[in-house]
Amino acid sequence: MKNESHKTAIPRKEWSKPGRWLYEHFFQKDNITLGSMLDFGAGKSIDSECWQKETGAIAQAYDEHEQPKFPGRGNRPDGQKFGLVTVIFVLNVVETDQDRIKILNDAMQYVKPDGYIFIATRSKKDIANAVKRGNNWKEISPGAYVSDPRKNTIQCGVDDQDIQSLISKSDYSHFTYKELNEHPGSEIGCALFQNTRT
Repeated sequence: MKNESHKTAIPRKEWSKPGRWLYEHFFQKDNITLGSMLDFGAGKSIDSECWQKETGAIAQAYDEHEQPKFPGRGNRPDGQKFGLVTVIFVLNVVETDQDRIKILNDAMQYVKPDGYIFIATRSKKDIANAVKRGNNWKEISPGAYVSDPRKNTIQCGVDDQDIQSLISKSDYSHFTYKELNEHPGSEIGCALFQNTRT
């Protein structure tokens, strides 16, 4: 099956829950200035616009699969580095850790020195609950499901610890894990890292 999980992209009229949570509970709370940000794998999200509005940061959205009504997002920001890169609800729509590491390697090249990368996913608990709700999801490998056979979309739960493990196996394992004292919710897996190598 060809994975076409870009079709899971949800049109949003407001900040994604993980994006807003990161802003309020890390950047705003600790009064951290943000000059630039990249929403990597943006889909139909308006997070980049929200970050720009709240922080004044130069913000950009990129997605390999440019969505209708979101022109220009298919243009890679090559040669640019950002103070924050977010990867929200991207790692959970691919089947294997190898695919997830490939995405992380791609995204992390855009983090400038002392910059941050924030990864958020659907958690294993959230996916398990979706399966229980009787959505007729078909398991194709341990923990990975075809969520809609008509669209060829995949969903896989990824928890905080899974994200940390993936980073440790990436080309950017030197990035420093940042402990977060709070959490956006049990339905979300997330982790924040900083590029402390100058």
